[in-house]
Amino acid sequence: MSYLVYLTLIPPILMGILLASLLILPTGRGNLVLIISLGIPLGFGISACLYFFWSYFFNPSFPGFWLVEILLIFALLWASWKNKILFTTLIPDWKKWTWSDWAFGILFLVVFIAAMASFDAYTKANPHGRYDAWAIWNVRARMLARGGKHWKDVFIPQVFHADYPLLVPLTIARSWVMAGTESQRIPPAVAGLF
Repeated sequence: MSYLVYLTLIPPILMGILLASLLILPTGRGNLVLIISLGIPLGFGISACLYFFWSYFFNPSFPGFWLVEILLIFALLWASWKNKILFTTLIPDWKKWTWSDWAFGILFLVVFIAAMASFDAYTKANPHGRYDAWAIWNVRARMLARGGKHWKDVFIPQVFHADYPLLVPLTIARSWVMAGTESQRIPPAVAGLF
């Protein structure tokens, strides 16, 4: 399996980060960690909603969805170009940091590295996830990606649960369709980014 399938996750992440920066930076209370942590799920949500409407009007496998995302990214880039001076506020002033700021920063990095190592070990031990992952999320993603004109069968009572939204399956199905393969790397990557 190629690592290039991860490139399909870049457009929604970029959309979310650009939109989060447009919403947070004018308030003067944003920083890079906040914008990234809000931008990733926001981008996945926007992309999943757009992909749902794309699927509704065409079908999930209909080519050209990437153009919609690219146009939205350029629109967000144009809108953020006006606020380019605000992006300088994202760079922290290291000289003003106290010893407690450095201690919390180092503690954050240690916890982050430990969490990434734990997540990597978990995904290697369970490449398809646990029961909810392969019985609900990935099955629905496969139904969306493979369904073609019959993708709406994901709403049949035997499979559809109102308490399981389509955000994760649509994100995974979108990446699979764009990559042209049902890569085993996408579902853990989406889970890890959330």
